[in-house]
Amino acid sequence: MPRSLSATMIDAPFALPSLNLTHSPFHEVLNTNYVPNDAEIELIGAHLAPHDAELSRLESIIAALAIQRDRVLNYVAPHRALTSKGRRIPQDILEQIFLACLPTHRNALMHSTEPPLVLARVCSSWRFIAFSTPKLWASLHIPANTIGTRAKMVAMVEWLERSAPHPLMLSVNIANSFETSVLSSLLPFAHRWSRLRLSMPNIHTLFLLSNASGPLLTDLDIVFAPRWYSDLTFRGFPAIRRMSISGDGLAGVPTSMLIDRPVHVTHLNLSDTIKNPPQHTRSYLSSPGIYELVKMCQNQLISLQISTWGFDGLGLHDSLSVVRAPCLQFLSITTAEDYCYSRELAILLVHLQLPQLNSLHLPSYNRRTRQFDNLVLHLTQHSPSLCDVDFGMESNSLPDALSVLITQLSPTLRRLTIRKTTLYYAETTEWPLDLAAFAPRAILPNLWSLETLQILGGVKVTNQSAWIEFVNAHLEYKTSLRNFRLSILGEPPIDQKPSVEWT
Repeated sequence: MPRSLSATMIDAPFALPSLNLTHSPFHEVLNTNYVPNDAEIELIGAHLAPHDAELSRLESIIAALAIQRDRVLNYVAPHRALTSKGRRIPQDILEQIFLACLPTHRNALMHSTEPPLVLARVCSSWRFIAFSTPKLWASLHIPANTIGTRAKMVAMVEWLERSAPHPLMLSVNIANSFETSVLSSLLPFAHRWSRLRLSMPNIHTLFLLSNASGPLLTDLDIVFAPRWYSDLTFRGFPAIRRMSISGDGLAGVPTSMLIDRPVHVTHLNLSDTIKNPPQHTRSYLSSPGIYELVKMCQNQLISLQISTWGFDGLGLHDSLSVVRAPCLQFLSITTAEDYCYSRELAILLVHLQLPQLNSLHLPSYNRRTRQFDNLVLHLTQHSPSLCDVDFGMESNSLPDALSVLITQLSPTLRRLTIRKTTLYYAETTEWPLDLAAFAPRAILPNLWSLETLQILGGVKVTNQSAWIEFVNAHLEYKTSLRNFRLSILGEPPIDQKPSVEWT
């Protein structure tokens, strides 16, 4: 076989016997500022002529070697790929790796740069594995204004069909009241809904759920703007365990409609965001409504969060029967108003027996009645596991309230938060606070487990040395208190300032 020109060039010796590269006739002026004359320039050109020729020869050899190197690489690379470790990963392990790529803080997006779609674009093998892994397509988030064309709607349906038979986790933001086609396209998959979050501007879209049937749906989260309609129900979803509903006018909805099958609900979150409710709505998500909710779900309810516009002081009386909720661990009642009727709220809580209650958050409380003392005593007797208490307090009731809380609350308490709220008819600018009330000698007899103490709302502190004495005393007594937060009058909100911690 005849040898090519490039092969001849490559086989040529690389030694340069005819060129002297160790000594130059111009070595004395090299790397200096010397300027040669015309005669010397001719001599330099003549001296470099063979060297330039050798450079050209070497560059041609390098070019030929590069061509041959690329040819060999192009031959070797696909063979090496056959033996790569990635090809030897079993499909079941690769499926688990794909599943681990899914977002954990939200549902998957139908976007080419995010999993699972981005995984299916790597190679044909990965695409086959991705498309044949149903669990990879079992979650989907649909942002507002993203499903606007028929092609996208078809892609969404194909996505959900690919997930069969796994339960579905869906979150949908509907941009306008006319965009009902998105929810309509999801209804055929209702039998596989497991978690559903709907955010929509109009309640009419939600009526599509009234005739749906979802036996697997356990988590339902609905956010909307306009008011409710009394004939909206969730009879088709008997397995709901966690329900969160928020929107304007929620207080005007009967509790029997909010929870159509209450016996199964374990976690309930209801938030009414209306600013100026009409008079006829003032009897539902107030104390009587909360009482009825607990009564309807008493045997299963674990967590109850109520956020409403406020209480009206009507509806409850001392002759109520006591309701026992043996599983309720978290109870939070917040209002948009600074003030609520403490007597009514106290009557509500005193008529609830919550033996497993761990956390209790209540709005502003009026210390002027004896109901507060009865409430604290009731909690001590019937909620022995209470470890987190968050109370709102009027400015003028703080000293007496602190005394009751510190002397009567359960010794299991680990976190105590007191928030200053202001009466609409008697605004105050500062909050009386005596740090001695929280000195070790004061809290140790009862609150020996207290780890976190927060006093929020604008306290005026004039005696700076009291701070030092307070910290030193707890260090000396080696109490459990490790986190103390105090919002100072005129300072930024406490959430923007670091807490005082010591060990």
